Amino acid sequence: MAVINGTPSSDFIFGTDTEDQIKAFESDDTVFGLAGNDAIQGNPGNDDPFGECW
Repeated sequence: MAVINGTPSSDFIFGTDTEDQIKAFESDDTVFGLAGNDAIQGNPGNDDPFGECW
């Protein structure tokens, strides 16, 4: 199931608390997110170049 703007599903673009989305909060593989492990832009992330935790 894919939802463009909505709440929890596995493969959508904008949402909250999922693993495979582009913009999300607290997910593992987000491009833009807060508290994501592999976020490109976000606050506290393990591998983000533009976050507060370097």
